Amino acid sequence: MTNKNNYVFFSRSLPFHGIGGMEIVVWDLLKEMAARELVKVTVITTTIKGKPEVFVEDNVRIVAIAGVKSRRYTPKWWKLSANYFEKFLMNETTCVMSVAMGACGLLFERERFKNVPIVWQAHGTVVGEVISKLRTKDPIQLLKCLRQIKYFIREFRVFRKVDKIVAVGKIVQRTLKNKPYSYFVGSEKILLIENGVDTKQFHPSADSKKEYRNELGIPQDATLVVSASRMILQKGVAQGILGFHNFLKELPSAHLLIVGDGKERDSLSKLVANCGIEDKVTFVGSKPYSEMPKYFQMGDIFLFPTLREEGAPLNVL
Repeated sequence: MTNKNNYVFFSRSLPFHGIGGMEIVVWDLLKEMAARELVKVTVITTTIKGKPEVFVEDNVRIVAIAGVKSRRYTPKWWKLSANYFEKFLMNETTCVMSVAMGACGLLFERERFKNVPIVWQAHGTVVGEVISKLRTKDPIQLLKCLRQIKYFIREFRVFRKVDKIVAVGKIVQRTLKNKPYSYFVGSEKILLIENGVDTKQFHPSADSKKEYRNELGIPQDATLVVSASRMILQKGVAQGILGFHNFLKELPSAHLLIVGDGKERDSLSKLVANCGIEDKVTFVGSKPYSEMPKYFQMGDIFLFPTLREEGAPLNVL
């Protein structure tokens, strides 16, 4: 194995931690790269419950740093992940991929890792996050905007030190090229590689539509609206339920299928009950990415009234 073929990713979260758009994009990329000849891929991540500190999956070597908070950016995670990289990987690494703030441990001490090219994969920005929180109009979310000041300062520190920034969608690219980022990030650093999906896996199927509707007891002739996202305020699931409630006035035979889970699950169930539409709404909970095609194949309309400043959400694609 030659040095030029060794790639190291830093990501706080993978599908082993939980399913989300970022986790899916990163894991798909890791697997595709690792499947190529003469390519070695390692990903450094946070502690994974039930998994050893080092293991291999789909030819990807996974290093789950022990003793750090799972799925969280912390000073301890950045320090320990940087130390592990320096001790075991740095001398044979061609390029580091920082999934969002994953490799900040290296970037905070750029002089120490000056000979290692670092590419930042941008799934969003602090400015985009602030816009998303403001849209919720929730007092708690508005207060959390103050915390984003610290995160913006962190972006200011590290964006100047990366070699390239890869935006996963046009919205992220546009945000990075506009103020305030244009003051400290050169446009020549920013590349656009949009999110994509495997159409061999995600495609319409009339047979599947019939089969899966029968499984859930949803009438074949119902207009089925599908919603798939995390159940948090910023994803707009509540707005979707209220919109569907109004839609039933126009099309009483319609049905809503909600895929996903999160801290708003109970309040959303109560909202459905308060609207008196329990018989028109089906919650199926969180599902593995591999099972998602069947839920999309069942539906006629996809609903995603997000309040976030989304980059290129996979559920829409």
